[in-house]
Amino acid sequence: MFSRIKTYLKTFSKFNWNAIGNGHGVLVLLDCIKSRIVDGTNTEQFITLEFYRKSQRERNLFVTNRKTVNLEKLSMGGVSKEEFSSIRNKIEFNKKYSKFVKREFLSTKDVDEEMIAAFIEKHGNVLAKPVAETQGRGIEFIEYDPKTVKDWAKKLTASDYTIEEYIKQHPAISAVNPSSVNTIRLCTVLDDNHEAHIIGAAIRCGGKGSTVDNFHHGGIAYPIDIENGIVCGRGKTNFDIETYAKHPATGTLMIGLKIPHWDLVMKSVKEAAEMSDRIAYLGWDVAITEEGIEIVEANDGQGCTMWQLDNVGKYPEILKLIRK
Repeated sequence: MFSRIKTYLKTFSKFNWNAIGNGHGVLVLLDCIKSRIVDGTNTEQFITLEFYRKSQRERNLFVTNRKTVNLEKLSMGGVSKEEFSSIRNKIEFNKKYSKFVKREFLSTKDVDEEMIAAFIEKHGNVLAKPVAETQGRGIEFIEYDPKTVKDWAKKLTASDYTIEEYIKQHPAISAVNPSSVNTIRLCTVLDDNHEAHIIGAAIRCGGKGSTVDNFHHGGIAYPIDIENGIVCGRGKTNFDIETYAKHPATGTLMIGLKIPHWDLVMKSVKEAAEMSDRIAYLGWDVAITEEGIEIVEANDGQGCTMWQLDNVGKYPEILKLIRK
């Protein structure tokens, strides 16, 4: 209990509550605590989705942490461990969804140090992802260097990693933040007829100098209009109250940016979601390349903030659609 309170206080301390509440920071802080109890939000959702500006009726429309748990229960009833593994295990995922995975990859469990060193040398740049981690934790960006490649190979064989060829993204997307692969997050729901519906989308961009775009590691996300693939609102992080029309690192104007290959993104993600056996509620991360798209991964325990950054609550829509 003490450690949980300590975590809450640390999260609260990230935000300028007086700025949020126009000088009435204590009232907003109390409202945040109330929302945690009533709505099931965490502090970052309360701030990022601007619950402090919303009535209770408006708040009820949004997916929150607590409602996510309910959706996951609806989504995962009767799902086997093998089905979960095809989503959670990065190697199994890449094999099952190979139609949408063009990059080369290997598992450190299946190869030796010499093979890992050769893989890094072949591709020049690779990503090493801990198989069991999520939210971008533990990812290593490795550039080939003959002086260090053997050290990397030794380190990676000591743990369970997926090593992947680094994705070369579309120039229009790279221009936003060249140091990271900037991916699209999409939320899908399967209905009773096993038809996939895309509920919302956002583009995630890494912060200045960051090699990952993850929202929980300094990334910034912008809402996308799923009807046309155009960025339709200002960007947000999960650690401050500022909003951004331009990417803060490169100055790229984001509002109005058209995501290349958008029709292919929608078609591919729907097709992939319909391959996902009985898991009816998933988040998909998609990279945009010059040639088309790459599905990076899927998440059965997805967050619910990014694809609601268009300020449209989606809980009633999901409840109406999701397989019963």
